[in-house]
Amino acid sequence: MISSYFNDVEELEKTLAIGLYHRFKKEKDFGERPEYKEEDPYAFEHFVAKVLETQFGGKAVPTKKSGERGIDIIHERAEGLYLGQVKCELGKVNYVPAAVLHSQMVKQNAVGGYVIAVRDFEQSAIDHVNGININLIDGKRLVYMWLNPQAAYDKTLIKRLLDAIGEEIRKHFSQLKNTIATFVREKLPFNLK
Repeated sequence: MISSYFNDVEELEKTLAIGLYHRFKKEKDFGERPEYKEEDPYAFEHFVAKVLETQFGGKAVPTKKSGERGIDIIHERAEGLYLGQVKCELGKVNYVPAAVLHSQMVKQNAVGGYVIAVRDFEQSAIDHVNGININLIDGKRLVYMWLNPQAAYDKTLIKRLLDAIGEEIRKHFSQLKNTIATFVREKLPFNLK
């Protein structure tokens, strides 16, 4: 029963990911009615920007249509600047978008980045992003993020809250340590050197 549920969810995610491709793809299929093809890959960038904002907070803005040297989305988050590249293509995405993105991350001092695609990634892309803080978001994961807004954002908020609590605890322990050291120096009849 449970495995059937997860298979159904995975099938739904795959189907919706392909639906995103057909909604936002550049070209119109032969015989496709105009009312079914009103959007384009640039509209997909706006869609993805909204999904990123609901997941991670901050402000995500698509760059101009003319192109921003391989960057499609600029995302200002609490953690810093993230850059994104969006691919609305039917085939698997190779390492090239991640390489271009990484170059721009270095130039713009970005904290991280995303390559977002309606399909999957080739192994070359997966290998390329290892250790360089680029998240590969495939179609199924994008659909999950879209259908579950705040899932990752809530985790980010919890992490920031725990980090803030930890910092306050460190401050208080530091103050307590200094108070004890002062007490020991002033109250003990001998010097502990």
